[in-house]
Amino acid sequence: MNTSLSNSTLFKKFILSFTLVGIILLFFPQSLDAQRGEGRNKGSRERIISNDNKREGAQTYQTEDFTLSWNSLRGYILSDGEQANLLPEDARDALQLLNKGRYAEERGKRRAALKRYKKVFKKYPQSVFAPEAHYRTAQVKLSQGKDIEAFESYYIILRAYPKYGDFDTHLGDAFEIANNLINGKRQPLFWGIPGFPNKNKGINSFELFIQAAPYSDYSALALMKIAKCHVDKRRFVPAIDALDRLINSYPDSLVTSDAYLELAASYLRLVDGPLYDQGSTKEAISYFEDFLALFPNDTNVKKAEDGRDNSKELLAMSKFKIARFYQKKRNYVASQVFYNEAITISPNSKTAEEARERLEIVDQKAAEEEIVRAKKLEQRREQLSRPIEKKKRFLGLF
Repeated sequence: MNTSLSNSTLFKKFILSFTLVGIILLFFPQSLDAQRGEGRNKGSRERIISNDNKREGAQTYQTEDFTLSWNSLRGYILSDGEQANLLPEDARDALQLLNKGRYAEERGKRRAALKRYKKVFKKYPQSVFAPEAHYRTAQVKLSQGKDIEAFESYYIILRAYPKYGDFDTHLGDAFEIANNLINGKRQPLFWGIPGFPNKNKGINSFELFIQAAPYSDYSALALMKIAKCHVDKRRFVPAIDALDRLINSYPDSLVTSDAYLELAASYLRLVDGPLYDQGSTKEAISYFEDFLALFPNDTNVKKAEDGRDNSKELLAMSKFKIARFYQKKRNYVASQVFYNEAITISPNSKTAEEARERLEIVDQKAAEEEIVRAKKLEQRREQLSRPIEKKKRFLGLF
């Protein structure tokens, strides 16, 4: 009686166990595959990428020192276990975390994936798995619309792990993210609600981009993007700084010629008119002339010539205004000086024509004034040349 009862109990337990195993195989096959793949890594210390990784779903990341491959069935495989930069036990732990994060990501559990990726690069920053964790973090953040945080992960890869994967590809991805930000891409606030455009974040991202790759052709373009964003916000001084860095650091870039024109235009935007300081106008003229000397065959030569001529006319107008002021104050000598400067700066302008007409009047007035001054001097000389008669004193007192 007891024997039959115990057999029935065992049979029920067997059926229950079999059912649980079936459920696990049905809903969690990837986790079991990851464990089996991890077991193979522990036992055989596989040093090469197997043919299984070449089937669909396999991804390979190769550098000068190691090859890290991903397969949806087997997880991550490192081609050379000695290159993990970790003790064997730590390497296994880091690899297990990375695998768990990737499987969670593929199942759409992005928060869990980010948590595991963070553990990888926080606990094992010197390992070969850290840059992969940063890269996967960037991809998850992009899928969430969090471009700023995604860019931060790319920045870490470019600065700390330049040998990871294809550097130029990562550079292009980071540039695209920063460009989207500077163009006003909205970042989600909460529950997927888009926030307000924040182009300053794009400027900051491009500045970090330049730090990460100062010798890249992308960096010159990044500086141009920064400058144009500042101009759009009417922040001309920071724009001038960015353009000045561009032409000095990247003189051979394809955008350097445009930077000269934009730099001259930015200086002109600082001028409020002919009655104000013209130091910025002189700087603009200088950059227009530099452009014409350095890029004589550029398609924007006519634009530069017109900009130079207009700037010179503005400067000439400023001299003309000063000359008129002195003319009204009857300081004809000073007026002559400034009218002549206006003519010299822009001889073919309308301002120069009017300056010549007024200069004739001023010259006549100055000549008349010189005659009057000469007569006064002559009279003074005559007075000084006459002998002084001493008065006679009465009784020697007065």
